Amino acid sequence: MSHPNGGLGHAFYPEHSFDEARNFIGTQGIGFRSTDGEKITATQSWTSDRQTPTIVFTGKTRLGSTCVACWGHWRSCKGSRIGRYGEVLDQIVRSAGSTFTHESD
Repeated sequence: MSHPNGGLGHAFYPEHSFDEARNFIGTQGIGFRSTDGEKITATQSWTSDRQTPTIVFTGKTRLGSTCVACWGHWRSCKGSRIGRYGEVLDQIVRSAGSTFTHESD
């Protein structure tokens, strides 16, 4: 299992579950801005053993990923700083029914 111990460091408290966020992203992925304004793409993926669903965050490079165990933490169990992406994604899921539009290049 690629994510055996959950996330690292402090947690934030998402209003939506990992599954809700991953389903919201859908098969096409979504674009948005991180808390510091960086353009981010979130896509659905799997761990290398294809056993664990993940959300991958990409900017100019791959920034990190989260699974259900890491969702809500500022760092993934592998140490990637994912909180600023997950926090915004959670907010987007919350606002999806009102004003959210997918970010484009």
